Amino acid sequence: MCIHPSSICDGLFDCPSKEDELLCELPTKCPLGCLCLLYAMKCYEVHLFVSEQLNSILTSEMVSIEFEGVSMHFMMNEHLPFFRNTNATLNFVCHSEQSKITNLQLLDYSNNIVPFLFACRFCCAPKVKVVSLSHNKLNYVHINAFQKLNSLLLVNLSNNMLSSLDSFMCGSKFSLDISFNEIVNFSTAIAGSLNLVRII
Repeated sequence: MCIHPSSICDGLFDCPSKEDELLCELPTKCPLGCLCLLYAMKCYEVHLFVSEQLNSILTSEMVSIEFEGVSMHFMMNEHLPFFRNTNATLNFVCHSEQSKITNLQLLDYSNNIVPFLFACRFCCAPKVKVVSLSHNKLNYVHINAFQKLNSLLLVNLSNNMLSSLDSFMCGSKFSLDISFNEIVNFSTAIAGSLNLVRII
């Protein structure tokens, strides 16, 4: 069932399961610098107390959290399927195997300044399908950076500073975008093991 955006959070139930009026009155108000609508939240600036508020706002139904222009590492809800932290000054991706984000399918750290990816950076998200680190300052990717990601379909490493890729992804079956890098050393073993490699 489709409803007009003006019918969302208007105080009237238009959907049979009433989801058009969910999260309109959050347990605590939407954090300062953020927009909250239904099961999504987008923050353009985050104040010191916001990270504490986020934990009280998150529910198992939340589907998207996006930070734009905000350098913030955030403990994600284990049920969250989409997470973006773009256009900021993040210089590292911090995820550990201890904090499982079991339903995460899209992880986007585009337009930051991340210089390297260490081993098992995304092991906490075993079902992730898309990882984007385009437009960063990546110059090194560890051989096991994408280890244990059996559902992975696409890795976007375009527009970085990579000059070589060894066999860090051999045996993987996902598409890789490494366009607009300065790849000089490219192992043929990588090309043979991936679904699609985009190099420009």
